[in-house]
Amino acid sequence: MFTGGIPHTIYSVWLFLAAGLSLLVMHLAWTRRESVQCAYPVAVFSFGNAVWSSMYALHWSKIARPGEFFWVDMTYFGVVIVPTAFFVFALCYTDRGHWITKRRLILLSIEPLLTLFFLWTDPRWGLFFAGKRHSLDAVIFDGGMWFWFHVIYSYSLVLVGVVALLRGFFRQPRAYRGQVGTILTGAMIPWGANVVSILGHNPTPNLDL
Repeated sequence: MFTGGIPHTIYSVWLFLAAGLSLLVMHLAWTRRESVQCAYPVAVFSFGNAVWSSMYALHWSKIARPGEFFWVDMTYFGVVIVPTAFFVFALCYTDRGHWITKRRLILLSIEPLLTLFFLWTDPRWGLFFAGKRHSLDAVIFDGGMWFWFHVIYSYSLVLVGVVALLRGFFRQPRAYRGQVGTILTGAMIPWGANVVSILGHNPTPNLDL
């Protein structure tokens, strides 16, 4: 199978490599969680990325699946984690960690759980895809009411996180700005690629950049 002239196996290999790197970062962050500030959200963020990448890698592989969209749907167990974890990390990194209470973390978990619920019960309720999913779709770029609510909600969390980091960038001593700049660059590249895809300008159709 090919997409844009590139074998699907190459997609799968690169995605598995991305998942492996994410697991490495997760391990490093988790082992330093007691001594390094903000290690917890970094570990959770990396776990979400690992799930997202590995499930998408399985989709492009020849691994058996219960249904046509099974592995694509499984990516959402990682997709729903990433924006919230990034948001929490950004607050922690910019010395707003006091805002992150157990009660607020519980509130932040509501939208991801509802997204998974509506995704997996869409055949019954029709709130996520709303009949807009087509055969052979390898990525979800359109859907129903809850799909777009999830997109707006997730982008809002990422945007707030980016703004917090930008403000932190200008407040940091010059010697530390490179670190914040690296984090911002790492956040903006995939976020920008996803926006391009959602708006229908993806140069590699049917591939989630």
